[in-house]
Amino acid sequence: MTSPASEPMHWPAYVAVMAEVHGLALTPARQAEVALQLQRIAALAQVLLDYPLDAQDESAPVFVP
Repeated sequence: MTSPASEPMHWPAYVAVMAEVHGLALTPARQAEVALQLQRIAALAQVLLDYPLDAQDESAPVFVP
């Protein structure tokens, strides 16, 4: 996932660091799978982030039960 002011995310390195920070013992194969899933999620999110919004677009109403 990228933004105009950032470099592309390196998901395998992110997963390795976060697994260590959180004390998770992930095998290299599991780390690769998690990185792949995060890359897919980021690609889906980028579609939404790239959607153009005009100044007159309003946010959705807030549900209050």
